[in-house]
Amino acid sequence: MSNNVETKEFEITLSALLDQQKSKKQINSDIKALEQVVNSLKLVATFSKAATKKELNAYIAQLSNQLSTLKLKAKIDNKNLKSEINQALNNMSFKDT
Repeated sequence: MSNNVETKEFEITLSALLDQQKSKKQINSDIKALEQVVNSLKLVATFSKAATKKELNAYIAQLSNQLSTLKLKAKIDNKNLKSEINQALNNMSFKDT
């Protein structure tokens, strides 16, 4: 009888583990489907391991550093700039009051 109970417990454990894998796949599939529909998604989570929090914070900091770097390259049209400055100066008038 004991062997039969152990077999049943093993089958239940195995079934639960298999269902867990299906659940992970289904959740990932649902997330991908939601990403196609929702422009932004607010995600709130609680992490049980300090290492996970530390890694996530480091990754967020790394992304923030990459996002704050912005390089601009400008080319000034000197002829057009001079023309606009001269036009603005010509339209100005100075009066003593």
